[in-house]
Amino acid sequence: MSEKYKKMHDVKIERRFLERIISGQKRFEIRNDDRDYQVGDWIYLTAGARTVAVKIIYKSTFMQKDGYCVLGFTVGEENE
Repeated sequence: MSEKYKKMHDVKIERRFLERIISGQKRFEIRNDDRDYQVGDWIYLTAGARTVAVKIIYKSTFMQKDGYCVLGFTVGEENE
């Protein structure tokens, strides 16, 4: 596995949120941290037949419900 990331996660997302990520309006997600997300991990966000790869560049649990986290990310491809 490359040093660029630690894990890859496949998760579903509502289409309206995926469209905002694709357009650049949205660069974060609040998620249940049941997958132990870490900075450097890649998430494949899928809505219907469309999938977008994002790389986690920031993680915080500040002021979140127990078990939840805020993930900041960049949109891109693994080979970047």
